[in-house]
Amino acid sequence: RNERRLAHAAAAVAAWQLPVALAEELYYRGLVHGGLQGFLARGAAGALGEEPARWAGELLGLAVSALLFGAVHAQWADEAAGPDGARTEDLATARAAWFKGSAAASVLFGALFAATDHTLYAPLACHAAMNVVTILARTRAVAASPGPGVGDGAES
Repeated sequence: RNERRLAHAAAAVAAWQLPVALAEELYYRGLVHGGLQGFLARGAAGALGEEPARWAGELLGLAVSALLFGAVHAQWADEAAGPDGARTEDLATARAAWFKGSAAASVLFGALFAATDHTLYAPLACHAAMNVVTILARTRAVAASPGPGVGDGAES
């Protein structure tokens, strides 16, 4: 019974996360990474040579898209803090962790994008799968936790 519920939850989360991952991959890999790579490859080919300019553009696109992706996703730390918020130092630590994790994931997605000749299939599949696994793991952790007031002496 629990396996069936988990399968239904995974399917629902996947249906929700696929369009999210698609939109993000179109923007961060397609527009930012691919756009910067193409721009630098064309613009610097005369000065650097065609192949070095292509690789320089690839690295620039990868770095900029990872930094943007990390910065945008760091805001999820605010969401995770809940309506009451968190202490400032805790929130700063959480934002830094979200930034690092998201930027690292973006480097993986960007590497897949570059390795597959700038197609979005591999980074999209990886991104959506990573989102689904992360959400299901957090959902299970929240469901398994006793919640506020349980076990802290606040019960009546």
